Amino acid sequence: MNHMNVVVVGHVDHGKSTVIGRLLADTDSLPEGKLEDLREFCKSKARSFEYAFLTDALREERAQGITIDTSRLFFKTTQRNYQIIDAPGHFEFLKNMISGAARADAAFLTIDAKEGITENTLRHAYMLSFLSIQQIAILINKMDLVDNREDVFLSLASEIKKYLASHSVYPKYFIPISAYLGENIARASKQITWYVGPTVLEALDSFKLGLSVDSKPFRLAVQDLYDDVIVGRVSSGTLKVGDEVVAFPGNKRANIKSILGTKNFVAISGQSIGITLNGQIKVKRGDILCSARETLPLTLQELYGNLIWLGQKPLNIGQTCTIKLGTQRCLAKLEEIFRCLHSRNLHRSEAHKKQIQQNEVATCRFSLSSQISFDVGSEFIDSNRFVLVDNHCIAGGGLIIDHSTMPEITTTN
Repeated sequence: MNHMNVVVVGHVDHGKSTVIGRLLADTDSLPEGKLEDLREFCKSKARSFEYAFLTDALREERAQGITIDTSRLFFKTTQRNYQIIDAPGHFEFLKNMISGAARADAAFLTIDAKEGITENTLRHAYMLSFLSIQQIAILINKMDLVDNREDVFLSLASEIKKYLASHSVYPKYFIPISAYLGENIARASKQITWYVGPTVLEALDSFKLGLSVDSKPFRLAVQDLYDDVIVGRVSSGTLKVGDEVVAFPGNKRANIKSILGTKNFVAISGQSIGITLNGQIKVKRGDILCSARETLPLTLQELYGNLIWLGQKPLNIGQTCTIKLGTQRCLAKLEEIFRCLHSRNLHRSEAHKKQIQQNEVATCRFSLSSQISFDVGSEFIDSNRFVLVDNHCIAGGGLIIDHSTMPEITTTN
């Protein structure tokens, strides 16, 4: 069965944990007896039962009344299996997403219908843009607190839609819900009678999964050469003897003569292999081998990226670091900073217009000392994510973005 990763974000108390708890409960995905145990626990503490407590990892955390641990929660429908990434901290979530430790195929943004859109809601919306998550549903929660009024829903949906469009993000669904009451979560609401769209579960099942790793374009980062044997790991796609490959940078072409370390003369994603080529082309460590019949990477001497900076000292405009992307390595000079936010609270950073401080996230442009090849798009984990090295220490990491899709923004330099 197919698998999809989903992240749920939203301002504190706007109900994201309740949404998650409801999804687990209404799909019968909880361990036997857990729901009853939780009800007894709440009763023993003279507290009302909350579905949000289902997402907390330990009983001690439930007693504190806040979600304090990153959770990976699982449920399934008739269509596929789901993993919910419930990350309480912006910093940890951004770091994991950029590093590739976590990957979201889709996202829910929860908004409290009564409180409305807050500054923090907009920061969460920006985070989805920063991470290039495109499959999004906006959940207008707690509709029962505004008497299930359609005009309230339409006003909030219009406001957040306009904001997201300014960041080139276009949600697929806007769904009025009451997570606490289970309205429009797994079953259509009988109270919100004017809404005729999908439930939360139906929206999830309609989202499209990306291509499987083997179905993606072939990519192999060259790690080393032993005489005429090219060694590397297949990060995506498949390759067979006789296929024409292209080595980037340089656009050098040859056909596969042999594949070592595989069965049936076919290489698949995740395998470390050796290959030999028919034809005399110069291949070196750092090159990317691609299939000539598939989508090819970009090769440029500059890149635009969404960066999280971890260095103890700020990264200043004009400063040079070493950039590593797969097995490629060159010098990268920070040329422009377009946006800068603090990753722990997503507050906009205005004080340092010429630098990125520790734990800040920024959209920026780098010039490079030599050409490198890369892919744009979150599905290419190995050829889309980079790290920055400063004074022999990893000081940051980021995602390469397509600058042509960036909204018009004023640079900070």
